[in-house]
Amino acid sequence: FVKNKKIYSPINKFYKGINYKFFENTLGKFIKKDIFIDDLNNYDEIILVGSGKGVVSVETIKDHKWKRKSLSKYKVLSKLYKAEILRCSIYK
Repeated sequence: FVKNKKIYSPINKFYKGINYKFFENTLGKFIKKDIFIDDLNNYDEIILVGSGKGVVSVETIKDHKWKRKSLSKYKVLSKLYKAEILRCSIYK
């Protein structure tokens, strides 16, 4: 989750996998915060990170009338992810 160019992460109830740890180590600690559905409109970006898809930017959440306002942090994370994948010998 991104608000005012800062990255927020839920305090719990999510999987802290390899990609999450990579970004946290590369970018510094994320701000840990309870994130509630009613507060989604306060966020500019929602970014999903995982081994399957890599880095994905959520465009809309229709049920909650949330729409992406920016791609700035997504572009940073995506660029870092792609660079790291290219460095990995498995993908060469």
